[in-house]
Amino acid sequence: MRRRHSLASAALVLVYLALPLNAHAYIDPATTTYVIQIVSAIVITLGITIGVFFGRIRMFLLNARVKLTSMRIKLMAKKQVKPSPLYEQYLAALPSAQQSRKALGKRDSRSFLQRLALAAGMSLAVSFTFLVFGPFELYALNVDSFTIAFIGVFGSLLLAAAGLFLLMTAFLTVTRGKVFDAMLSLMMGFLLAGYIQGNFLNRSLGQLTGDLIGWHQLGTAFVINTVIWGAILAVPFLLHSLSKTLWTGFVRFLPIIMVVIQLIPMVSLSGLALNQQPSTTRLLSTEGLYEVAKEDNIIVIILDRLDNRYMDELMADDPHFLDKLDGFTRFTNNTTLYSQTFPAVANFLTGREYLWEETAAEFLKDAYQNSSFLPGLRDAGYRINLYTEARASYYYASDLEGIVDNIADARVSYRPLSALKQFLKLSAFRYGPLALKPFVWTSTAQFSQLVDAHMEPGPFSPDNRLFYERLRQERLSVGQSEKTFSLIHLDGPHAPFIINEYVEPVPENLGTFMGQLKGSFRIVYEYLDQLKALGKYDDATIIIMGDHGERQGDIIPPQQAITGGLLIKPKGSSGTPLASNAAPTSSDNFRATIYKEAGLSTEGLGLTFFQVPPDTKAIRYLHHWLLGEGGGPNRLLIYEIDGNANDFGNWSLIEEKPLRQSATWRSL
Repeated sequence: MRRRHSLASAALVLVYLALPLNAHAYIDPATTTYVIQIVSAIVITLGITIGVFFGRIRMFLLNARVKLTSMRIKLMAKKQVKPSPLYEQYLAALPSAQQSRKALGKRDSRSFLQRLALAAGMSLAVSFTFLVFGPFELYALNVDSFTIAFIGVFGSLLLAAAGLFLLMTAFLTVTRGKVFDAMLSLMMGFLLAGYIQGNFLNRSLGQLTGDLIGWHQLGTAFVINTVIWGAILAVPFLLHSLSKTLWTGFVRFLPIIMVVIQLIPMVSLSGLALNQQPSTTRLLSTEGLYEVAKEDNIIVIILDRLDNRYMDELMADDPHFLDKLDGFTRFTNNTTLYSQTFPAVANFLTGREYLWEETAAEFLKDAYQNSSFLPGLRDAGYRINLYTEARASYYYASDLEGIVDNIADARVSYRPLSALKQFLKLSAFRYGPLALKPFVWTSTAQFSQLVDAHMEPGPFSPDNRLFYERLRQERLSVGQSEKTFSLIHLDGPHAPFIINEYVEPVPENLGTFMGQLKGSFRIVYEYLDQLKALGKYDDATIIIMGDHGERQGDIIPPQQAITGGLLIKPKGSSGTPLASNAAPTSSDNFRATIYKEAGLSTEGLGLTFFQVPPDTKAIRYLHHWLLGEGGGPNRLLIYEIDGNANDFGNWSLIEEKPLRQSATWRSL
């Protein structure tokens, strides 16, 4: 039996042999510290194996002694004693076998303390894995996606885990016999199934970007996943039927081993998890959001994920919907260097390229502090207002000191109960079976809403409806600045779809892409109408653009063209209908266009959007970051675009670059 136990312990190591996945801009529910857990499992398993080896030697000697003693007793026995009539009457009076089995189900030869030890070990492993380690690891390895400090949430998670531990321990301990064994087996099965699900079976779900997952397309996967769960849940019961000794060792030692091998990476990751914003910090405020300058306004409105294909679909649905864009030119062949918000926005504003060779925090700080683009506008007398989210477009607002004007002190707090709920949902989404995941689906946006920044004026939020309501309430006004460059980054047509075409809230499962796309433009129209009412429309430069186009997923390469929607109204162009320009433009033309409109030299910045000849043969590029497939490394795909970017036949993959296990791992 001990040999079986040693083999089972050694086989446990195989459970941890996989490679890690790492998220960068959005939460990755499949992230785990496999390498550290592998090493821990090997060390612990070797220790157990060595202990069992010497234990086997001791048991061999003891068995030999017992056999010799038995032989001596048989040799000394002279005769066989016949049972007395009274003893036979005693045997007949004993309960039947069936009654004995029922009694055995209620009786337990183990003491209360023995049952308490088994129950406490199992309860500790379950509560620690699902309520402490899981959320902690997800946070630490996705720290770039959170603006909430984990130190406050950690206390709530510990309290919740302690409550679950006490409840489970008490419940298990009051049971006895077969009921106790069955409940312990069930808990062990759930622990194993959840751990394997969270670390190995979430590969195809991608990141929690807010896009609704097509659960209806996963019917076969639902069935397979349910069968896997059933098989894993049956393992402890099968062991119990084969060998009570082996089962006892399994439920006694495996939970403790799992806790230990998760504690080790938890200690290693503690520096990352605790390295987050303090309770008092500097944030981008809404100061000047609803003001325009007296003399010169350059206004950039980013609608997140506004793909040029979206513009085509919008015009096909309603050919006159864009007629209100007075004086605008639509660029129909435009690309962005990146296919996601990070690092696309930073690339627009600094010209710096990112190749995932440093942390997001390091790159963003260096990009802004060593770029001359925004400082050049500021030196020319422009007030610089950036209204965009942390982590995606910049890391810390303090990195923008002396560059951006709408920075203010804030006392940051969070909603503890809401935060606890979201982290528990995130843990359930990671560890739960596929059939449970649609009911606990969440997104990065849910976590950004947990923070309350106490500042005046308040912090900026990209929420479409919130911006629209305050715009209509406060209305645009002319401020004290002579010149202003303002970048306003809204959620736009990015999923989840929670507004309709009239900017009214709708449940996530009832919203539509077209409804949110039209609603996003109605917000823009309200802004433009108020500019016209102030008499500041004609002399303003207005750019409506997508920070990137539509990604088809985080795991598979692009299956169609990814283009950036782009509409520009130069100064003095009002009174003309919407025009179209098919020139091969890209995000590299952004900075030259802004400087040209500001009356500054564009030397070294290249051509403006309007200066790119429509018939020129320009080569453009797109950098597309992907999660690793099947536990492999993350990848950076670099595409060359030769010709019309809307035709995917003009796209060529020229480099596929395996990435390091992210900057997070370099910090361990």
